[in-house]
Amino acid sequence: MSKPELSLVAVFFCAFVATSAGGQTTPADDKALWNAACAQVGEVALSIIRLRQDDVPMSTMMKRLDETVGAKQDEHSKRYAEFLRGLVMKAYAGPVYRTEELRKATIAEFRNEAELACYAGGI
Repeated sequence: MSKPELSLVAVFFCAFVATSAGGQTTPADDKALWNAACAQVGEVALSIIRLRQDDVPMSTMMKRLDETVGAKQDEHSKRYAEFLRGLVMKAYAGPVYRTEELRKATIAEFRNEAELACYAGGI
């Protein structure tokens, strides 16, 4: 497994763990957990779009997703895997940019859109 593939697996796993808090929480805890979860979604989106901009094949990304979060059978994992699949497909719907300025703008915009989706509808 190459370094980008390993980091993708690690990011997917960390984001899943961060968003899988269970048990009783207070409203303040819920807000803190929500903020942390959406920040992690942003980190995952950042990883996905960077790998896209580095021309990592979409099939590699989908395979790793299926081997990590997608392999889980609980409802939360299934929803999260679908959310991530959507992020991957969205990243690959756009072009790869060669100039640093366009790459940076695309990466920042993609991350912000993913965090917005998380805050708006959850994962």
